[in-house]
Amino acid sequence: MIGVVLHFYGSPPTLADVREFYARIVHREPSEEKVARLLEQYRAYGRPAPLGATVERIQRFLEERLNRPSSAVKLQAGGQAGPREGRYLVRRAGKNAPPWVGDAVAELVEEGVTAIVSLPLTPFGSKLGSENYHRSVRRALEALGCRPVDLSPGASPLVDEAAMEGRTVGVIPVERWYWHELFLKASALRLGQAVAWLPEDLRPFTAVVFTIHSMPEAEVGEVPRLPDQYRLWAEETARRVGISHWMLSYRSAPSGSDKWLGPDVREVIREVAARGFKAVVVCPVPTLIENVEVFQETGEDAQEAARQCGLEFVRTELLNDSADMLDLLESLVREAVDQAQPTGGASRGAFGRVR
Repeated sequence: MIGVVLHFYGSPPTLADVREFYARIVHREPSEEKVARLLEQYRAYGRPAPLGATVERIQRFLEERLNRPSSAVKLQAGGQAGPREGRYLVRRAGKNAPPWVGDAVAELVEEGVTAIVSLPLTPFGSKLGSENYHRSVRRALEALGCRPVDLSPGASPLVDEAAMEGRTVGVIPVERWYWHELFLKASALRLGQAVAWLPEDLRPFTAVVFTIHSMPEAEVGEVPRLPDQYRLWAEETARRVGISHWMLSYRSAPSGSDKWLGPDVREVIREVAARGFKAVVVCPVPTLIENVEVFQETGEDAQEAARQCGLEFVRTELLNDSADMLDLLESLVREAVDQAQPTGGASRGAFGRVR
């Protein structure tokens, strides 16, 4: 049996949890003024914070998909399905709000999983993001008295079958997946739909502004660094849609900070206007799932910056719990398991038959 941990940033479960949520992010008690501004943003959204609820649905839908009979395609063609070959259990883990990774891993271990797929809900790799998520799974296993074994391709050394008995659990990290074909297709689809929303006579005078969450420059990770991954993804997405005018931006950097990735999305929108364009498409697709922060920064704030510059504005949709998002996540899990190291000998170990 295989476990899957879906890592995400986290979201306050209720309005009453906003203060504690933000305190965990900044590692200190926030001022009353800051809490008041945050509450105003969450109330202005007018709905429950969407990130946590969406990831909960993704968890349920993904587990259902992974546990379909391997011969489901035969059923669609009128054939007969064979017996189910394995079972997946999917849990979610928030970085800054429950459910916590320790609880998710403990549930999976209690259920008897032999390996855990660590799947960050972010396409880019960085020390602060995906690498930290993978480490958190290993630390959680160690806290339970288990011995995590890295089963990613190229990890060394291999372990034999006997070593996988008892409290040893394999860990299969899903590394940066910004170049996965299904993600590129989903990205181009949403960008193309946003461009098509604009009046036809404005499209030749439109620029696309890609944007992702900023982070400290020291945390961008090893080669290829996060900014390089981001540029490669943006370039390919724009190429597929036939966009020749595009720029990169970031959001959420602390005010006045010069050691975080930039420039800010509003600054780039003003540059778009200065270059003589008449419309701007803001594309935060790598964020993947709607949340109050991205709604404020790439919706309300970015739209106001465009309005002040006299630009027509549209923002792309995110993937959320769409069918192509679930197709992507299912493929990432199955491919990771398929490419994982065998646990010894010629066999693929206890998880090798799960597809």
